[in-house]
Amino acid sequence: MLKMADDKADLKVGGKLIKDLRVKDLKEELERRGLPKTGSKTQLVTRLRSQLQLEKLQAQPAPDQLPDLNEGADTDNEFVKQYLEQRQLLFKAQKEARRKLEEEERLGQSQGQGDVTLPSESESQSSKRGS
Repeated sequence: MLKMADDKADLKVGGKLIKDLRVKDLKEELERRGLPKTGSKTQLVTRLRSQLQLEKLQAQPAPDQLPDLNEGADTDNEFVKQYLEQRQLLFKAQKEARRKLEEEERLGQSQGQGDVTLPSESESQSSKRGS
C-alpha cells in the first residue's frame, strides 16, 4: 500500500502521490498512524510526509557501521533530524556494549573460566557424608 521513491516529493500512499491526496484521504492516513488530523492541507501533507520518512528509516536494518547523519540532513524536518541523532547515539552505545562483551568473553576464555567443571552429584554427596 505504501510506496516511496528516493525524492521526498514522490512519496506515495495507495499508489497516489501524497500531495495529490484529498484532505479526507490525508486525514485517514494520519489517523491510521495515530497522528493529529487538524490543520491545512499543506500541514497535513507535511505531517504525513514526515511520518513516511520516519517509517522508511525505521524499516531499514541496523547497519554494521555508524549511520550517516548527512543522509537525512537535507530534510527541513527537525523531528527527523532528532530521530537520526538519537539513532546514532543508540548505535554507538550498542557498538560499545558489544565490544565490551566480546572483550570479556576473550578474557574469560584466555583465563580458563570457560573450562570450569562442576562436581558430580555422587562426589558432592560423598563429601557431605564425610563431614
